[in-house]
Amino acid sequence: LASIFAPWLTGYDPNIGDNDAYLVPPFSPGHILGTDNQGRDILPRILYGGQLVFPEAVIPVVVASILGMALGLIGGFFKGVLGEIVMRALDVLFAIPMVLLAIAIAATLGSGPPTVIVSMAVVITPYVARVVATTTAQLRNAPFVDAARCAGFSRWKILRREILPHVIPAVVVYGTTNMGAMIVFAAGFGFLGLGAQPPTADWGSMVKENASLIAFGDITPLIPAAAIGLVTVAINFVVDWMLHRASGLKD
Repeated sequence: LASIFAPWLTGYDPNIGDNDAYLVPPFSPGHILGTDNQGRDILPRILYGGQLVFPEAVIPVVVASILGMALGLIGGFFKGVLGEIVMRALDVLFAIPMVLLAIAIAATLGSGPPTVIVSMAVVITPYVARVVATTTAQLRNAPFVDAARCAGFSRWKILRREILPHVIPAVVVYGTTNMGAMIVFAAGFGFLGLGAQPPTADWGSMVKENASLIAFGDITPLIPAAAIGLVTVAINFVVDWMLHRASGLKD
């Protein structure tokens, strides 16, 4: 909410510096979190940076969940050539470390938030697909699926009406628990210069721009790092509470 309403919560432009307010320490009058090495106020940059962080965390999870469900249902249900092609393609992606694959995709497509979103969606999809494929393989011979076959349902109709409702909860759980990790990934892209480009406020790039100041005892780079850590932990707590709540309602 603070990021959404950033224009009304702060009177400073996050991308415009003030030469007379260079490296102002935190808790100074008019600059509650201080300023960076270009005289830009840290608080609005944190708030505006959050407007990039949350889409970069949510959109890849949603896209990967949709693609992963489609691939996992096919790979887990069809045991012929089609299922083998899907599963072997996923195995190839599994053989490549997640971080290296994401960086390779980002380096190929160029820098920017869309690239970050695409890269993270691609690297998460195989993991979602594996979860769905495992669940689907366990359900393909379940009594209610056999009953659907006896009723004359086509394989695609069985997937849609009988198996899909059972795999959606697993995908929702897996996807939501990965949102915190996506924030860390997005910040990592920003730190490597593959995310939003200067002067756009980005938590990862804010850490990188001011990292050298730590040697002089300046805590400026620790502020966006703290934002990354606190938001990631907060999301994990909220997701954990939601899952426990949903489990309690189900019971």
